[in-house]
Amino acid sequence: MAIFYLENENFTDAEKLVVSHGDIRVYTFRYSTGTAGLKIENKRGYFTVLPFYGHQIWRASFDGIDLHMDTNLAEPTELEQFLDSYGCFVMHSGLCGVGGPGPEDSHKPHGDLPVAAFRHPRIECGEDEGGRYVRVLATFHKYRTYSDNYKFTSGYKLYENGAVITSSVKIENLRKRPMEYVYLCHINFMPFEGAKLIGTLPLDKEHIEVLKVIPASMPEEEAKKLSDYMDKMQENPEVHVVVDKKSQMYDPEIVAKLTYLADEEGYAHTLQKRTDGYACYVKHPVEPLNNSLRWISRTDDEEAMGMVLPASAINKGYTYAKKNGMVRTIEGESTLEFSMDFGLLVPAETEEMCKKIEKVLAK
Repeated sequence: MAIFYLENENFTDAEKLVVSHGDIRVYTFRYSTGTAGLKIENKRGYFTVLPFYGHQIWRASFDGIDLHMDTNLAEPTELEQFLDSYGCFVMHSGLCGVGGPGPEDSHKPHGDLPVAAFRHPRIECGEDEGGRYVRVLATFHKYRTYSDNYKFTSGYKLYENGAVITSSVKIENLRKRPMEYVYLCHINFMPFEGAKLIGTLPLDKEHIEVLKVIPASMPEEEAKKLSDYMDKMQENPEVHVVVDKKSQMYDPEIVAKLTYLADEEGYAHTLQKRTDGYACYVKHPVEPLNNSLRWISRTDDEEAMGMVLPASAINKGYTYAKKNGMVRTIEGESTLEFSMDFGLLVPAETEEMCKKIEKVLAK
């Protein structure tokens, strides 16, 4: 395996090829905002990563299908609040809190990670049983005397002929005492009209719980429409399974807590199966990510299908998570590692995955 390290000066306005490995190419560039970017490309498509800013995946497109959410924001800007530059495909959240901070919380929305200053970006080139691959990594080190001392390493791996990205997460507690954490991975697909949401998730009230929040600023008529649809979805979750903007209401958003069933290896699977047979896909470990969410937002300006946000805690801040047993710990001088897959399946892969999901649900 070869490893290539990058520095800030490697990123210029002009796109530059820095690594070629089989049919995979990696380019450095800068957006017009000055934010550094990496483009990882194979014959089927590409994805772009912000190596220093949250290690977000900004865009992803395979087989001519754009997978990422649609907003009015074309390019990222490095700002202190993620909502001021929000339009990414994938965003790490945590570890001091996820979601909006509650009255007793002091953390930023979704914690430190979305806008964290990652360092030491690097590119791994290798080959394993899946074929030739490239993996791009970077590390965020948080240190505060008497409090935090951890490293969070994010990696994204793409195979030469693949359209599914493997995301690896490594959290190292560098203190001698146990470390508390919460984590959420914000995976923001584009919603596709007529697509069907399928997963190792029973369609009932016990496994899908709508977290009902109506913004106080909403006009009364719109607020009632959103409230009514939330109640309808909670009573019968099947009403939201087929993506249909006309009959559904996700303005500004709906969030639901999901309780997944796992396959024999401990993973949950989720599809947004398009009418042409292609599918957006997520695979995540049910442990430690046992409090996953579904987030859907469809406004006049935003289109986002967070069909599953793998998470260890729901989106109500640290204090709520602590009171409800959702804060986890990593022992002193210990490491936690897990991985997730997300991307695009072709029709044959989709059908195979549907059969696997049916077997899990039938248990």
